[in-house]
Amino acid sequence: MIGQRLIHAGLIQFGAFPRNGDVIPFDLALPLVASYPDLLRDLANTAAERLDGVPMTRLLATSEAVPFGVALSLRLGVPLVYSKGMGSSPVDDLVGAYDIGHPALLVTNSVGFDHSVEALVKGARRVGLEVHTLVTLLEGRPPALEELGVNVISLARLGDLVDQLRATGDIPRRQAALIHQWITR
Repeated sequence: MIGQRLIHAGLIQFGAFPRNGDVIPFDLALPLVASYPDLLRDLANTAAERLDGVPMTRLLATSEAVPFGVALSLRLGVPLVYSKGMGSSPVDDLVGAYDIGHPALLVTNSVGFDHSVEALVKGARRVGLEVHTLVTLLEGRPPALEELGVNVISLARLGDLVDQLRATGDIPRRQAALIHQWITR
């Protein structure tokens, strides 16, 4: 299972992590996935299977998901555009060959942890990348992408992982409750 492999690689960690004046019950180190080439290859293969039949002529990766985006681009044979993650205008932020009218797949490491993905979708659309589907390694809260008409394909969901870990005794019940509480707030 993908989620278990992410946890065993240390890319998803559980504990108490200070963030912006708050303490959250987990931490994500998903940008480090490039350090695990076998895992990265398997993630790209799993994503490619789940994307069978999804129309796309471009991939668009968030800045944190460039390794995953490159692996998926190589696997699918689809050109990659990526965000520098600077929050600037799309013309200055996006790197890669694109022009108007390309159906695009957005590639992320995680979704539902902040609102940066929504802004990237809107910016990409302003320059002609028609993002209609998003593929992500990990989904936290259900993302607010429905009003943008973006379908979400998740390789793993944090809530499901926590339930599995709680059922096997690999995570304390209180820790699981804190994570679920974070997901639903």
